[in-house]
Amino acid sequence: MSTSWGAFTLTRHPEDPRDPLRAWDASDEYLLGHLADTGTDLSGTVVVLGDRWGALVTALRAAGPGELVQITDSYLGGRATRTNLARAGAAPDAVRLLTTQDPPPERIDVLLVRVPKSLALLEDQLHRLAPAVHEGTVVVGTGMVKEIHTSTLKLFERILGPTRTSLAVKKARLIHT
Repeated sequence: MSTSWGAFTLTRHPEDPRDPLRAWDASDEYLLGHLADTGTDLSGTVVVLGDRWGALVTALRAAGPGELVQITDSYLGGRATRTNLARAGAAPDAVRLLTTQDPPPERIDVLLVRVPKSLALLEDQLHRLAPAVHEGTVVVGTGMVKEIHTSTLKLFERILGPTRTSLAVKKARLIHT
C-alpha cells in the first residue's frame, strides 16, 4: 500500500501467500489520503477504532510523533497489526493496542473510525470514547458506501455532534464530525 508517508507491505492474518485478498481497502486509502491532504495535526493522541488488519496504524506510525492507539475487537486483526508493524520496522511499543474492553485514553485529539458492520457495536464504541473527545478533536469515520447508512450518520450525530459525509471515491466514503 502506498501512502504519503511511504509504501508498506501489509498482510492479513493468518498469513497465506496464496490469499489474493489485500490487508486494506479503498476506505483505508481514502482516509489516509484525506489526512495527508488536509494536513491534519497528528502530534497528539490519535485513536484508530476498528482498523481491520492494521493498515491505518502501520501507515500513521510513519506520519507523526503523536501517541498512536488502536482499539479493536478482533484478535486476528490485532495479530495482523503486530505483524505489519514489525514488517514496517516499528518498535513493538510504537502503537498501543487495546481491545474494546480496555479503558480508552483519557483524551483523544484525532479519532479515526472504521465503520463496523454492526450498528450496535458502533454505538457501544462511540459511547465509550465520547467522554475523551473534546471540542478540538478531529473525528473522521470511513467505510465502503454499502457500510454507511443514514442510521450510521444519525448515530455519529447523536453521540458526537453535527455530521456530514464526503463524496464517494472508489466506493469509499468519509464521515466528518
